[in-house]
Amino acid sequence: CLHVLLTQLTLQVDIFCDALQKQNAAGKRFRAICLPLTQPRAGKSSNLYLGFQCFSADTITNFFFATCFDQLLFPDFQGDIVTGFDISMPVITLSKFSVVFIWMIRYFPPSILTVLTPNLKGLVVFKMALEAQVKSILRNPKLLDDAPHRVIYSELLNPEANKGLPSPTELQLCHEALVLFSAGSHTVGTTLMTGVYYLLRSPEAKQRLVDEVRTAWPVLDEAPNYEELEKLPFLASVVHCRTT
Repeated sequence: CLHVLLTQLTLQVDIFCDALQKQNAAGKRFRAICLPLTQPRAGKSSNLYLGFQCFSADTITNFFFATCFDQLLFPDFQGDIVTGFDISMPVITLSKFSVVFIWMIRYFPPSILTVLTPNLKGLVVFKMALEAQVKSILRNPKLLDDAPHRVIYSELLNPEANKGLPSPTELQLCHEALVLFSAGSHTVGTTLMTGVYYLLRSPEAKQRLVDEVRTAWPVLDEAPNYEELEKLPFLASVVHCRTT
């Protein structure tokens, strides 16, 4: 199913970007990261890594599933899905070499899993929410028409994209959804953190970026549109450098 997604996803990026511009969803979420950084914290630092992970998780879930699990609303960026995913990274590595372990993760009742591994409760709840969404869509495909933009299931269930092959099963759709979230969310958050880390280690580059952005964004409450920001050469080079 993944090859179908990759073929069709590029066709939907512009549609999704239009939806983001109308809703200003990404901008609102990014401001949710910045707001705690401006508040007095009595010497307590903020975890930017978790902040970016929460931002990418909320953005990716909105993109793929037209829903948001509000990880940025958790105090100190301690989103339950994000922290659960971070904790589970060694477990994911282990599952690569253990068929029994994979079976346990996939088929153990959620009530048992959350008792055995309480730190993974957020991930378990997330998995259950995706499974419920898939079941609802398979029962009533017209629900896809009510989404604010085309979601991942629209592409995976597209008969033209499947080219005569059977449509994915409920289990396959759930697996695709989890894989795409895992691959997209964590990597985006880590890339953002890596870029900011090296930018902060270079005061000259950081100041040059700040000065350039302020030319297009002199009043903080009057945000420029994305087209104006894209025309800033140094900002574009920073984004390109940190994502390639």
